[in-house]
Amino acid sequence: MFYYRMYKVVLFDNEEVEVVPHTWLENEYCFWPSKMKSSKILKAVNQKAKPDENWTTHKIIKILYESGILFIFSTIFEIF
Repeated sequence: MFYYRMYKVVLFDNEEVEVVPHTWLENEYCFWPSKMKSSKILKAVNQKAKPDENWTTHKIIKILYESGILFIFSTIFEIF
């Protein structure tokens, strides 16, 4: 089974830099859970939480880095 996760490091128009899942991006904007505590934001990023209507959008000035991680889950068979 293959599982693909992608994150981006973005520079917002307020000069903050954040790591976000690619699913939070829409064109030149990023959804952001601004009313969450930092620990919950980190959890939302790690779990690639789906943005909801309470999240704010922020303009992205630049994507500084993209990370694609491919996880391969396999079963190891031992042959005797």
